[in-house]
Amino acid sequence: MRIGINPSLWPRSAPYAEIAEIVAELGYAGIEGMREFFDQPRAMASLLADTELELTGGYFAANWFDPDWRQREFDALRAVAERYADCGAGFIVAAQTGSPHRFATAGHFPEGRADGLTDWQWGYLGEGLSLAGELLAEEFGLRLGFHNHAGTFVETQEECDALIDRTDPETVALAPDTGQLLYGGIDPLAFFETNLERIAYVHLKDVDAQVLEDSVDAGLSFREASLDGVFTPLGQGECAIGEVVALLSESDYRGWLVVEQDYSPLDPAIAAGESLEFLASQLGS
Repeated sequence: MRIGINPSLWPRSAPYAEIAEIVAELGYAGIEGMREFFDQPRAMASLLADTELELTGGYFAANWFDPDWRQREFDALRAVAERYADCGAGFIVAAQTGSPHRFATAGHFPEGRADGLTDWQWGYLGEGLSLAGELLAEEFGLRLGFHNHAGTFVETQEECDALIDRTDPETVALAPDTGQLLYGGIDPLAFFETNLERIAYVHLKDVDAQVLEDSVDAGLSFREASLDGVFTPLGQGECAIGEVVALLSESDYRGWLVVEQDYSPLDPAIAAGESLEFLASQLGS
């Protein structure tokens, strides 16, 4: 297993090149996303070479369930995929875009939600994602990994199960996020145990369960909870990160473990270093 990081710990104003240098110095092997380097593939390739980092993948979110939007979404997907393929990435981490209402009430209904997709929307979503995965493989040599996210229409256990059931396992792998699972009321370890054979890319995020409970009680949105410190460095929350990593090790998983923490009151480099140190201790390295 290789350890990468999503630069979400750093504000968008932070120069990507500086972030890459910091995470390489900390000991990370890969980085997700390109930020301002997206339209500078040659500069991105040079930065990766200089830092000896690999580009783990790129993020792409779409509605997926509206057939009227499909062609535009696929055109946008092709543009993103071309950039990431040119820079050596292996994955597009795909997600559903969600809605303002869902992000405002994310995590508030762990037992299930009544504002989800209809059966026909699920049908189009499954078909669209399956076709997108086929497109990525055939045209760019990339793999599609679907990423669950609180605030989207793939948040709860029922919604994750529907996504898994409605998509083609040959073209749509899973790229689960431990923190987003817990935020949506799902036991991360149980999810990994159940879906292990389909998991090809992993986001590791940890959650302070008390902050999450307090945030939900206060009616806070996903963003507000993030700024209140609901996400912690790995090993300091309730997501059973050690057990998840042990399970992946025992299963001979060879993909990326991508550290992601959407916000930290700590210096980003310190938070990133703490997460890497914890993972190294779990992997015996």
